[in-house]
Amino acid sequence: MIIDDLQKERLMKNGKIFAVIIGIYFITLIITQVKGWQIMRSDNTPVPTISVNGVGEVYAVPDVAQLRVSVVGDAKDRAGSVAKQAEVKQKFLTVMGDFKISDKDYKTEYISTNPKYEWQRQTIYCVTVPCPQPDGKNVLTGFTTDESLIVKVRNIDDAGKIYEALVTAGAQNVSGPDMMIDDEEKFVAEAREKAILDAKIKAKKLARDLGVRIVRISSFNENGGGYPMPMYASDTAMLKSTNAVPETVISKGENLITSNVTITYEIR
Repeated sequence: MIIDDLQKERLMKNGKIFAVIIGIYFITLIITQVKGWQIMRSDNTPVPTISVNGVGEVYAVPDVAQLRVSVVGDAKDRAGSVAKQAEVKQKFLTVMGDFKISDKDYKTEYISTNPKYEWQRQTIYCVTVPCPQPDGKNVLTGFTTDESLIVKVRNIDDAGKIYEALVTAGAQNVSGPDMMIDDEEKFVAEAREKAILDAKIKAKKLARDLGVRIVRISSFNENGGGYPMPMYASDTAMLKSTNAVPETVISKGENLITSNVTITYEIR
């Protein structure tokens, strides 16, 4: 009888321990599931954001005028066209030396030698009809050697004089100038800084109007920055008759450098 009571007591104690273990297990399982559900819910819930655009502009005076020049030689044969082109190229180099243009400030974009053809067709005059005419054909008339070069003029006041000197030397298709800034990165950075400040001001006003609070920046994008647009105070090139021969005068004006940014903010 005493043994039965001890066994019952032991079984009851073991049952209580087992129940506690089972309870702890289920509680742990529930907590784990709830946490997992919360994580999934937080991952799937979209974060509220606002996006604003900012624009920054900087005006800068160009310090380089870029010219494009074609040095061409025409002749009846290939060797002759190459020799003629070399002759004109030597005159081009003389102009570069006269104006102290550094070797690093002019370069060849491409050079090519191509045949020239002319469509020819013989006309026969007849006294009777029909009067069939012979077919025309392409006839080789010579060769052209063409070299295209870019010249950077750092003393912009000389750009007009260099233009005239190159034309006089026999260069063809002298075009430009393209007004450039040699080291424009500092102006690009300044324009970007203004664009970011513009976006920040717009974001603060928008958040205040919406009655929300800005938490942090979630994304940033910049586009369209660093491409200078010439803004001229007068014509790029004009003829000024101060002498008997018109002088080409270059007006450099200003370049407009623009930065456009888009900033997305997380809000609460």
